[in-house]
Amino acid sequence: MSIILALALRPTDVNVPQFERLYDGYMTLYDGISIVTPSDVDMGRVDLLRSYDRVRVLNGAAGVENRRYRTLQQALEFEDVAAVHYCDGDHALNRFERDPDDWHMTVDAIRDVDCLIIGRTQAVFESYPPALYETERIINDVVSHLLGQRVDLGSGARGFSRAAAEYIIAQDSPASHPVAVDAAWPVMLDTAGFTVGTVLSNGAYYDVSNEATRQRLESKTQWIKRVEMAREIIAAGIRAAEGRYGA
Repeated sequence: MSIILALALRPTDVNVPQFERLYDGYMTLYDGISIVTPSDVDMGRVDLLRSYDRVRVLNGAAGVENRRYRTLQQALEFEDVAAVHYCDGDHALNRFERDPDDWHMTVDAIRDVDCLIIGRTQAVFESYPPALYETERIINDVVSHLLGQRVDLGSGARGFSRAAAEYIIAQDSPASHPVAVDAAWPVMLDTAGFTVGTVLSNGAYYDVSNEATRQRLESKTQWIKRVEMAREIIAAGIRAAEGRYGA
């Protein structure tokens, strides 16, 4: 069964060397890696990522673009794709390096359903800054009700069968809201009759790198941002449940 890793990644002088360290380990699990970067990045770093044999890198378009959608789309261009493992880029690198056994467990679980929601254990979830934890808890409650099973949506990681990924590409577009798909894609797939399941990961810790970052994550501005994101995600999930997402 061929699995492609799909990452939305902003390459930096920190994560490009990290990718180099992890590449051989990734290649024991995946048949290829699809990466989509923002448009405003150093092309030298993009070229470094492109130098790997089984990596395809798309430098994204300027302006608003759902890079989660685009990297999923590019992943389907590999030969003989059976499944796609999507993860937000920096999180993918940090999680795999911190706890490779946990990462292997989530990859193995992708084989079991059409849409795997890779969530967080309660201990990991409770370690998140309050503005994230409290708003994501509300998102999880609403979407768990829509799906009829308990899920945690905020880790930025999913597994999709080929059929489910193709359905998403056909129904959605790169113009959609990148955070809205946290709820919209699983609910859309569930409504269409695809199987949706979940697994809880110990690896999805939120890294607070320094005191300035901690203060930003606890600021009034961060609370406003996260409440608006929660509203967008929940609204998209409801539209998907009603068959109106993307309409």
